[in-house]
Amino acid sequence: MNRPLIAIKSQPRSGQVWLTRLLSDALDSPAVSWLQQDRGKDIATLGTEHRLGPYRITRGHGYTPGLQEAPDALVYMIRDPRDLVASTARFLYPEYADRPNEQHLLAANRVTESWDRWARLAKNRYDLGEASIQHVAVTTYEALRADAAKELLVILAQLDIPRLDYLADRVHDAAARHEFGRTKARIESMPTPKDANGSWLDRTNKRHIGKGLVGGWRDALPLNLAEVVMGRLDPELLEYFGYV
Repeated sequence: MNRPLIAIKSQPRSGQVWLTRLLSDALDSPAVSWLQQDRGKDIATLGTEHRLGPYRITRGHGYTPGLQEAPDALVYMIRDPRDLVASTARFLYPEYADRPNEQHLLAANRVTESWDRWARLAKNRYDLGEASIQHVAVTTYEALRADAAKELLVILAQLDIPRLDYLADRVHDAAARHEFGRTKARIESMPTPKDANGSWLDRTNKRHIGKGLVGGWRDALPLNLAEVVMGRLDPELLEYFGYV
């Protein structure tokens, strides 16, 4: 019998790898790849296979799970769209580094075309095609960075995970083990996975996790572009998640 599956869903560059590893450790449960072809290559899952806890943790960037089996619980993760633009520019468009305005505009177009939809899904706690899922948690990257242990306990409570008093010490230990700087260093030291053809993947582990700053967009984005990004998005959703 398969263990219950908890799926973490977010836009890319929202801290999904970090949260996957945090939950996997806190629940002593393995992280599993979202797609069959990613098995053995997803840095969020490496080193977790031996865990014998009662759950499985997975992650993905699609609006709907896209799994052969429906998840038993969902965790939505939202991040400040301006920081998403800064992170997306660095990760997806490094070839434009000598043309930062073009680099950030490409990233802004990518982020803003879907941020509202992600935020609305999270706010409504409803997943397209999976309305029957009863256990849905919502978190933000900023809350997790501010106090990972506290926010993990909030997430677990929203998911109705039993025996939180028993898990509290493990959650705090997991948060300490996966402090952002430690997680970044650990992942950067991992061997870069290969694709199905045996070729090294282009986006190495060393580039996957960035600086992880909250508000780092202030030093990365031109002010006018930050204003353009916010002007494209639903002001009610921005206010709901505390970004205005």
